[in-house]
Amino acid sequence: MSIMKNKREVTPLQMFLFVLIVIGTGIYCIASGVWGIIENDKQSLNQVFTQSFEKGNLFEGSVEAASPAFLEIDHKIDHLIPVGNEYYYLILSDDYSTAITIRADKNFGESFDSVWKSTEKVIIKGRIKELPDQAKTRLNEVKDTFSKNGLEFHIIQQYYIDTIGSNLYKLRIVLGICILLEVLLLYMIIKKNKFDYHIGSGKIAQIVGIVGALVIFVLVIYLMTIK
Repeated sequence: MSIMKNKREVTPLQMFLFVLIVIGTGIYCIASGVWGIIENDKQSLNQVFTQSFEKGNLFEGSVEAASPAFLEIDHKIDHLIPVGNEYYYLILSDDYSTAITIRADKNFGESFDSVWKSTEKVIIKGRIKELPDQAKTRLNEVKDTFSKNGLEFHIIQQYYIDTIGSNLYKLRIVLGICILLEVLLLYMIIKKNKFDYHIGSGKIAQIVGIVGALVIFVLVIYLMTIK
């Protein structure tokens, strides 16, 4: 007795909607990345320590004192494949009375000496975001250590300044461009038959398409992880 399986073919309408969603995703990535870069409602960094602020506010200014990285978050897929690292530091107000966390790159701490003073001019720019739970927990431990060593200053514990946000916006733009180019390449391969497989251009196009898909996959994973 044979069992017949019904195969559902993809209709032209379904394919059109799928392609439309993919193209829309690419355009959204580019638009949101560009908007994140050009939006420039920045305030002085000193206001973080002296005035109230809201999540999403943009601050820019020089940093005179900063701690070494008190937390490094190592992101991996299934605890095996590395995706990226996050580094969190404390920066202090000019009078050393208040501190706030920032997320910066690995080399940020190299601009400060052993007593946290800057050895060169350091300018940061970033938006206010809410601290992840892991950073909040570690920050409480750091605060207790400071208290035991006689270091008393107020630490803003709920929020941090994200100084790598502009790089993430740029990666969004790259992701959007890659998505649109991938759609264009697939369209040329499937519909227009622009490549001659006898002379190898078709195979090259397939390889480029596979590499592009891998780049898109890596960027999506990275941007979903390093938010």
